[in-house]
Amino acid sequence: MTLRKAFDGSSLPALVLNIVRGEYPEPPQELFTPELRALLRAMLARDPGGRPTAEEVLSSAAVRPQVRDYAAALRASLNERPT
Repeated sequence: MTLRKAFDGSSLPALVLNIVRGEYPEPPQELFTPELRALLRAMLARDPGGRPTAEEVLSSAAVRPQVRDYAAALRASLNERPT
């Protein structure tokens, strides 16, 4: 979404430390809705049990409209194919 890695570090040990600590830059408020920022935080939770499932991500308010639009576009393109 920002085309940047969630975790970064100046060295491999620094990268590992940032991952273990769960330290990453917050997504820019001007580019992401509060719902999407909350979803990203949940997806990057340190505790795997606290992360949303793929189904929860796809059905979240932050993603559901894009999934719906993609499905509609896919259906339309399939209907336009010559048989």
